[in-house]
Amino acid sequence: EYEVPAYPADRLPPELAAIPAIKPGSRNI
Repeated sequence: EYEVPAYPADRLPPELAAIPAIKPGSRNI
């Protein structure tokens, strides 16, 4: 399972900026 801390939208790390945003409660794959 992959957990990520919350980041401000304008300060996403490159590895996270390349991943589509996933809302909590959304179906994770």
